[in-house]
Amino acid sequence: MQLGITAHYIDENFVMYSHLLAFERFAGAQDGANMANLVMKVLKEYNIAEKLFCITTDNATNNDTMASYLELKLDEEFGVKWDQETQHLYCLAHVINLVVNDFLDYIRDKTTDCKHILANIRTIAVATRRSTRRWERFQDACKESSMKPVSIPLDTDVRWNSTYRMLQRAIYLRKPIQRFVEEINGLKDTTEPLPKLSNSDWDMAETLWLILMPFYRCTMRFEGYEDEPDVEYVFWAYETMFNFVDDLEALLRERTSGSGRIPSAKTLLEALGDMRLKLKKYYGKQSNSAAIYYDAMLLNPRCKGVLMELESWQDVDVDKCISESRARFMEQHGRDRESREEVVDAAQNDSKGEPAKAGIKRRRIDPAFDEKVAKRARQTNGNDFDRWLAEPQDLQAESILGHWREGGHRYGYHQRRLMIIDFQC
Repeated sequence: MQLGITAHYIDENFVMYSHLLAFERFAGAQDGANMANLVMKVLKEYNIAEKLFCITTDNATNNDTMASYLELKLDEEFGVKWDQETQHLYCLAHVINLVVNDFLDYIRDKTTDCKHILANIRTIAVATRRSTRRWERFQDACKESSMKPVSIPLDTDVRWNSTYRMLQRAIYLRKPIQRFVEEINGLKDTTEPLPKLSNSDWDMAETLWLILMPFYRCTMRFEGYEDEPDVEYVFWAYETMFNFVDDLEALLRERTSGSGRIPSAKTLLEALGDMRLKLKKYYGKQSNSAAIYYDAMLLNPRCKGVLMELESWQDVDVDKCISESRARFMEQHGRDRESREEVVDAAQNDSKGEPAKAGIKRRRIDPAFDEKVAKRARQTNGNDFDRWLAEPQDLQAESILGHWREGGHRYGYHQRRLMIIDFQC
């Protein structure tokens, strides 16, 4: 087994970097203890143990054990307090892959029409590639339908995304596919006729494509923004997937609609119910690390606390979440306005004995007046965290890191180099 460890971090200019730290053959038992030893080896080699913030892994149980061992080792060897309960994150793209693959396996096992439609489309896709002449015939069929000739991707067992792309392209090329199949089956030398898809087959294909669509979009969101952190999107992704499952179940229960009339509607409903349970299971695992997601949402200039106003957050004590986030900010990153005023006051006191510069009159000192103004300023403006939340969202912010690079100094942040480790095997 090969193990890969990637570090993601930002520098003092809020530029994000991703570096592969290790990719080596893993010898011995694939248990949590040995895996933790490998991580510790890499942390020591690069001298980054004290900068470790989070570790992202898939949902394998040995990764949970690894995180537990790592917490102990970091404390014993470096005195670093790292909490595996809150700082071990699960890769959402991997969660989606598991959930959707289980869904596809379920419908292939429980239904004949779902299984056959996927197999038949793949057979046709393979047939267009069988020879140069076959591909030319398919191109002609596309042109006759006034469509640009494009190939049909083949599905594979490795990634469920390939099934989605195959369905999407096949639905788009429905007319050329029908022309191509009729032409091939009409040839005298055809020994293996191609499957002809009925209207109900196409209804099934569209339904499967519709079911897979939201999961594909969520996956692409995480895979498409490698240069920007996207952790604030996790809760929204779960919200989106749960809502889509609700909508799809409603469509399948409606017997007058195309989806509700397909023969496998009942089985698809069962599969969606199973999918919902798996999503809830993984969603529950994320709750231990909720503080990280809350902070990410609140510090995103585009959303801040808006997502917490959604109906799905009714069972969450939002005020408590914000209060705890404020405390973390004040402890780890922020210098509130009062502390900055103390620095300014100290500087002013140090300069009292200095002679006034030529042409510049010194301000008259009135301690009572100055204290009153300073106190009122503290009451009005609050601390940096509250000032940040009170300001309107920046809906035009194209880059989270860019926003903080340009304006973060206004909120008295402390530069701390934190590192997220991506652990894959």
